[in-house]
Amino acid sequence: MGSVFRDNVTQLRVALKQHPTVIIGAGRKGRSIAADLLERHDEKAVIVEQQAGHKSSAELRRAGHLVIKGDAAFKETLKSAGALKARQLICFARDQTVGVQVAGQLRELWRKKAGDGGEHCDCHVHLDNPRLVDLFRSHGNARDEAVRVHFFNLHKMMARSLFQRLPQELAPALQRGEVRKLRVDLIGFTNPGQAILLQGLRVLHLGLAQGVAWHVWVDASQGTPGSARQALLARHPLADEVADIRFHSVDAQYRALLDAQAGEAEGTLSLVICALPSDEASLTAAAEILHATPSGDFRVFALCEDASGLAALLTGPGQANQASQRLKLFGNLEEFCTVEMICGAQQDRLAQAIHADYLQLTQGTAGESDAYKTAWEALDEDARDANRAQADHLPYKLMLVGGSVANIDEQALEFLAAIEHQRWAAHRYLNGWRYGPERDDERRLHPSLVPWAELSEGEREKDRDAVRRMAQLQSLGKGVL
Repeated sequence: MGSVFRDNVTQLRVALKQHPTVIIGAGRKGRSIAADLLERHDEKAVIVEQQAGHKSSAELRRAGHLVIKGDAAFKETLKSAGALKARQLICFARDQTVGVQVAGQLRELWRKKAGDGGEHCDCHVHLDNPRLVDLFRSHGNARDEAVRVHFFNLHKMMARSLFQRLPQELAPALQRGEVRKLRVDLIGFTNPGQAILLQGLRVLHLGLAQGVAWHVWVDASQGTPGSARQALLARHPLADEVADIRFHSVDAQYRALLDAQAGEAEGTLSLVICALPSDEASLTAAAEILHATPSGDFRVFALCEDASGLAALLTGPGQANQASQRLKLFGNLEEFCTVEMICGAQQDRLAQAIHADYLQLTQGTAGESDAYKTAWEALDEDARDANRAQADHLPYKLMLVGGSVANIDEQALEFLAAIEHQRWAAHRYLNGWRYGPERDDERRLHPSLVPWAELSEGEREKDRDAVRRMAQLQSLGKGVL
């Protein structure tokens, strides 16, 4: 009886609420963005949760949010949550296809809404498959659509954030000039782990004599090394053109990993990234590796989505031992599940600025595909990723020249231009392009997919120009990098 009364009161309060933010899902991600909405924007959300009696519902109600029970894939549930008045809807559905269904139902509801008065609703949906993003985005956000659908990928956002931190971790060793090879051991081939591998293949281009070697350690619950490799190549059949990628079975004490790492030649810089299915599993793996290598100096990164209190515990007074200094946490949802990150596309600001700069430079010129010459909103995910990769690699280039473009002499210009070509080629390979004597966008063939030494002087000059524009890109990135 009490719950019926509470639900009726909730419905009344929703009816009285003007332009609410509606969040689908009361899980960890939904709670994080609700907390951010309240703390930074002084707004209480309407939250739709399908599971009756979800453990977070009481906590959310105590904070002042309104919780509606029901399946958001149904129009009646959305209407009861105030979606017809919503300023924005953010969907963290457990099944990503449900998120797409929610966006479709919301759009249908608004189309039937009498008299729009120029109002609109921004619908943000978590979707991590770039092909599905392009498929649904191809239907377009027409100018007259009241519901504008945007897709975001938390796994990609997390991976990009991790690799934005790496230049400062790698700088001391790389700037001494003693490193010939970088070895990355990735433990776990979960969705976050796959995003980490892809982002690493996009940006870890450092001009090392022996390049970057990836060793992916697959837990039995995630399949076999063979099935993991097949999963990678199914989406990115030319990934092996980018780097040396090997898959292995993981053992409980990580002996095979540690033995292989110890057998590396002098001049190898190592780092370990733990991205297992749970925070506990990632932290346990990191602890095992740190315990087994008390004299090691390589960094161990552990995925920890709920890091509340952990960072302070590990870095507080009395924790300045070598192991705690080597352990680095990443992936805290509080950093990504914010209104600004998801709805304001904060992480893409530099990429958008780079694309706008590119459009201005190429206005009236031929050569690049028309797919890259449209406004950001109309770009497909591959083209957006091209701009993101260029933006995300800028800190690496700066790190390689001591942090300042003023240090780029002729020798450094040639060095960075060769790296820029390698980075550009990596993006093309990851998106299915291969070498062809003539460019063919339909068949994804490009004549410049050759080593730097075989590149024509005209094509090399394009890479040099990209390096020369680093100061301009750096100024575009002020407040973003």
